[in-house]
Amino acid sequence: MSNAGQLLRLALACRQNMRMVAEAEWFWQQQCEHLGWLSSASPWFDYFRLRMASRWRLRTLMRKYMPFLNIHSRLAFEPGASIAQLAAVEDRLGMRLPWELWEVLRFRAGQAAGGHVSFVDSCRLLGLNELHVLHIDAPARPSLSPKAAAPGAAAASGSKAVIAFLSNTMGSTAYGVAQDASVHIVRGFTQRRVAGSMSGFLQHLLT
Repeated sequence: MSNAGQLLRLALACRQNMRMVAEAEWFWQQQCEHLGWLSSASPWFDYFRLRMASRWRLRTLMRKYMPFLNIHSRLAFEPGASIAQLAAVEDRLGMRLPWELWEVLRFRAGQAAGGHVSFVDSCRLLGLNELHVLHIDAPARPSLSPKAAAPGAAAASGSKAVIAFLSNTMGSTAYGVAQDASVHIVRGFTQRRVAGSMSGFLQHLLT
């Protein structure tokens, strides 16, 4: 049995199977790398299980939400991006895509521009070449063990970078996701946190 999904279901069916399957670290590392899921975390089995659950959840929420959009918006969705295309986006932005945004773009790589096309709030899901970094004000949090700033991170104290993935035509309203997975709405010079994660944001749209 070489299918990763079948192995995961087998592991969940029996505690002893779980131990045997989880110990095959080389296999799970290979699966993660094949799917474009790069991580320094271990064990690889736990990381695979977490990422796959996130993928299933996000795609389920997207499939539930899309029928509520008008016909123009539904037809405007682009096919999912390839792993190479997402890597190119990260190179252009100078920072890693938060994994839930990565998974959404892997499923649907934006919406083509057009009249009456929107995802929420008259904002459409931006294409890969339209994703951009915004810097928003954030309360400074003192740390006893400061870490080196990641590439693309905001240089100003009390500022955080978010990747804008939704925007209206004029650019006056945008939604961005931060590296901590939180989703923010940015209107002009004001911003507000709207969800703690992409899946939470999509769940909010469905309620």
